[in-house]
Amino acid sequence: MKGNAWFIFLATAALECGIIVAGGWTLWLSLTPDERALVAGFWIGHAGMPIITGVFLLFLLALAINLVFRWYINPLKALAEEIRIIAMSNSRHRPEPEGRPELRELINSVNLLAERYQTQRDDVEARIQAANVALEEEKNTLAALVTKFTQGIVVCNQEGKILLYNQQAQELLEQTAKSSVGWLGLGRSVYGVLDESLIKHALLHIQHRLARGDTQLSAPFVAPRTGGRLLSIHLVPVLDKHRAQTGYILTLLDITQHALAENRVGALLRSLTEGQRSSIASIRAAIEMILEYPDMDSERLQQFQHIIRDEALQISQHLESAMAEHADDFKPQWSLEEISGSDLLATIAHRFRETFGITLEVTAAEEPVRLKVDSYAMIRALSFVVEHLIKDYQAERIRLKLECQWPFACLALLWRGAMLDMETFRSWGQQALLADDQGEALTLQDLVEHQGGAVWTQIEEEQDVNAVRILLPARTVASEQRPPRREHDTPDEGDDTQHFYDFRIFDRPEQYSALNECSLSDLYYTVLDTETTGLNPSAGDEIISLAAVRIVHGRVLKREVFDCLVNPRRFISEAAIAIHGISNAQLKDKPTLGEVLPRFHQFVEDTVLVGHNIAFDMRFLELKETSTGIRFNNPVLDTLLLAYVVHPNQEDNSLEAIAARLGIPVGGRHTALGDTLTTAEMFLALIPLLAERGIRTLGQASAACKNSEFARLQY
Repeated sequence: MKGNAWFIFLATAALECGIIVAGGWTLWLSLTPDERALVAGFWIGHAGMPIITGVFLLFLLALAINLVFRWYINPLKALAEEIRIIAMSNSRHRPEPEGRPELRELINSVNLLAERYQTQRDDVEARIQAANVALEEEKNTLAALVTKFTQGIVVCNQEGKILLYNQQAQELLEQTAKSSVGWLGLGRSVYGVLDESLIKHALLHIQHRLARGDTQLSAPFVAPRTGGRLLSIHLVPVLDKHRAQTGYILTLLDITQHALAENRVGALLRSLTEGQRSSIASIRAAIEMILEYPDMDSERLQQFQHIIRDEALQISQHLESAMAEHADDFKPQWSLEEISGSDLLATIAHRFRETFGITLEVTAAEEPVRLKVDSYAMIRALSFVVEHLIKDYQAERIRLKLECQWPFACLALLWRGAMLDMETFRSWGQQALLADDQGEALTLQDLVEHQGGAVWTQIEEEQDVNAVRILLPARTVASEQRPPRREHDTPDEGDDTQHFYDFRIFDRPEQYSALNECSLSDLYYTVLDTETTGLNPSAGDEIISLAAVRIVHGRVLKREVFDCLVNPRRFISEAAIAIHGISNAQLKDKPTLGEVLPRFHQFVEDTVLVGHNIAFDMRFLELKETSTGIRFNNPVLDTLLLAYVVHPNQEDNSLEAIAARLGIPVGGRHTALGDTLTTAEMFLALIPLLAERGIRTLGQASAACKNSEFARLQY
């Protein structure tokens, strides 16, 4: 029996004993002296009987109370918790009808009521969704347009907190995991990725122009980056109806190559001017002497003529050498557009359907890729090849396939029919297809090379299938900070462009007066999880995988994740590998935890840390404080302890069981990123259940975790 059952048992036993004693005393007082002597003699002679009888009655009482709690009280408490889940978090949850007949009947009635509730809720949500569809379409259209811009876009509130960005900005501002540059993300400060003094200077310039009443407001500046890169940035203010500045927009463009080309051209011009002065002066002096002394002897005249010839030859050689060295800087620049691989395939298929009347079987890469190409030139090149294949090789079942072979994408044109030999293909590659801006003919080989690619023909492993393959530079859609996704990781679901913006950050104050008084729904969180070599950090077990995802205003930002394998510099047992599937070979060339933690510390800054049984993960990080000098002082919340707070009567509080009750699908189990995403969704579902119990602030949630009996577990 547990606390309440023991209390009821002791109270009932005390009451029973009190009644017996009171009744016996009353009876004793009503007896005559002879009767009292008779009764006393009887009890003295049979003293063991009342004791045995009393103990037996107490046993029956305890058994009855235990059965009542087991059959009715505890199941009813658990049912009450599940009803709260239906009402506050997962309206599709249904309790299992089990237990005593009366309890099963009650659960069936609750499920019937829940079905009616769900039907009405679906109807209300459908009406709300219909009412908000126009607004959502506008917001999503804006987000989709911003993500398609070739320039980087970052929108900030007045304090510099990021409320919108696109992928181009993320790629321009974020560096590799070893860089000192910070992370770009919703709610983060833009000063973590750009020099604050540059932005403040531009804002001051805008304020002066606002005071003058200017309407064309923009402040350009150049920001140097690591590795010698240069970004051209334009700051445009966001004004309210009173022309008061509420934020600003930054547009970013990488001008590194343009600046380098200008520097090279400038160096060439200096070389052509300063380097030829002496030769030109010698030629001028010789000509002036010839003109001034027309009657000079032939030998003298020949000397001056040789001087003019030699100096002119030197100028010519220097000019040819300089032009050869800078030939690439004078080539016409191709205007390459950034396009997704799937969009390029769809465009090519459409053009082939119109031109040749054939329907291509198109296969896109599993992982989305972006290509920077001249799509018209690519379509023209492929059309040229297909035209010759149909005419000269009777090609059939022509297919188009895009494969990701990072850092390249391979565009394969496949067909059934005669084999195309390389010599014939080379001859095709020398035929003119287009003309550039200067009227020069461009061949198939030129078109591919100008886009940084290569082209060849080969026989495929599939029988009777031949291919022309074009290799092009590619960029994955995922952030460069992420390592390649492993097979058992949880994939992103659907289009996640909406996670590039959160306009509520316009109204978010820069600092809170007291973090513990903040509402749980207003805070920013980083949900983390680890995979390790074992379960005993104090005995030398190490982290081998570290993952985290951010939560901003009740949304899990699946594009803002940290996912990194770690070399533990120790052997992983077969038992551990069987759980998480990470082998020793996979970690051989990965960074150590000491190399990973500085970047991870930046990722989690200014957020509340959340995890399932997070004390286990934090112990590993705590043990590395001395060797790395990195301390995680963030507030911490544990979904395991919070689940015990809202579900104290549930027997199973494993991650899978909690997720099932809250209606959350579990994916990528026992992978750091998969468990992180599940925990994040689970935490969001627990917030309304905590609020229903009066736990609405960070301080209240922290106190609830600390007061849990399970918080005493040590690692």
